[in-house]
Amino acid sequence: GLAGDIKEAAEWQGLKTSGRVSYKGVPHFRLVPDRKGDSELNPLEAALFDEKSGLLVQLTWVTRGGRVTFTYEDYRAVVDDLWIPHSIKVERNGGLVEAVEITELAINPSLAEKLFVEPTKIKGRKH
Repeated sequence: GLAGDIKEAAEWQGLKTSGRVSYKGVPHFRLVPDRKGDSELNPLEAALFDEKSGLLVQLTWVTRGGRVTFTYEDYRAVVDDLWIPHSIKVERNGGLVEAVEITELAINPSLAEKLFVEPTKIKGRKH
């Protein structure tokens, strides 16, 4: 997931602040790869973090298919200090590719054991 990538993936190493920018009228910090050595190959173009909350608002990657931008909005606290964006939009070269709206989110819900039972038939064949 994204949290693991931020901690371990090379794309998140060697980032530097390129300054403050205004995004939707709100101040944000813009982080970019250092572009020295191996960082020249980093597909991450920029990450925007809300200056006040520190929440990730936007990621832009440059891929063979063009510029891909992920926008994270409508953050809500789901438990304690765990904030989850309830709106995620993906754009490629400025055109909307995908929009995800989280309408309901349950943390550690009770699930029936029968959901985890191995099926007796797989693709029409019995075990």
